[in-house]
Amino acid sequence: MENSILNQKLFKMAYTDTVTDLGNELYFKENGSIYLLNTKKNKYIIALDILRFKSLNNIYGYEFCNEILKALANKIKDILPEDNITCRISNDIFVTVFSYEEDIKKLLDNLSAEASNLNVLNKVIRNKSIFWCL
Repeated sequence: MENSILNQKLFKMAYTDTVTDLGNELYFKENGSIYLLNTKKNKYIIALDILRFKSLNNIYGYEFCNEILKALANKIKDILPEDNITCRISNDIFVTVFSYEEDIKKLLDNLSAEASNLNVLNKVIRNKSIFWCL
């Protein structure tokens, strides 16, 4: 039993982003390509970068900006289909790979609108996010 708990802790340390509790860059590198190979549905990769995040850090501070990152991670998880791999791969860059059979433009428009208007600790953060779709 102790070995199992230790393995879980080591896995979390190696593959989980400590701020958002999403996967990290290493997790994405190891599992994103596997995901793409193992599903036959339409597949998408999206990277989301928060514009002027460094300015937000300077204005609001790191603790508040960590809350922005958590809020964005939750929005992504709420909007995208459950079967996905979503990770924070650097300071303010998130990447996700997922399958989707419906209108992708509607999904991306919804994600963009939600990501651009985050309510964080009773403050509305309006920030135009950029998506790259491959």
